[in-house]
Amino acid sequence: MPSVTLSYKTQDFIEAQKLSTRQSWRDKKRWALLALGSVAAVALLTFTTEPPQRGEMLKIASLLMPSALIGGLWLSQRVSIALHGRRALTASPALRSEFTYEVQPEGLIQRSQHGEAIVKWTEVQAVSEDRKSWLIYPAFLPAQSYLLPKRCLTADFQEALKAQLMAAGAPRK
Repeated sequence: MPSVTLSYKTQDFIEAQKLSTRQSWRDKKRWALLALGSVAAVALLTFTTEPPQRGEMLKIASLLMPSALIGGLWLSQRVSIALHGRRALTASPALRSEFTYEVQPEGLIQRSQHGEAIVKWTEVQAVSEDRKSWLIYPAFLPAQSYLLPKRCLTADFQEALKAQLMAAGAPRK
């Protein structure tokens, strides 16, 4: 059966975060703060100017604030996702070592200098895939996932993995 050896990079965790992200409380709070800031900026620009120029300032502010809101949200998400990727590597020194993944009929085997783990195909709770990585969510650790960056995977490994997951009936996330 096919096997691959890989070392994780920060970019892998950034891509995994994008793939697995659901809108969290932090994202909702970010939206609320940006919307509140935009309203405050419009009010400040409008009501601090002299009355004859308020009409002009209101037009300018109403054009600039939506683009500032969208730009601020996009930038804050990019920064938070990049920080998450860096934190994942620094928080767990074990992630900096090399891992060998092997597709077997009984499950996905992960080997490293820290030990061996087997995820049986029947224990896979869900699977996510995009063009850059695979995320496999085991039922016994629902808050964690196995990250398999496609940059390190061979075509036969990916085909064997997909075939085993389909045979086991693992749901897509």
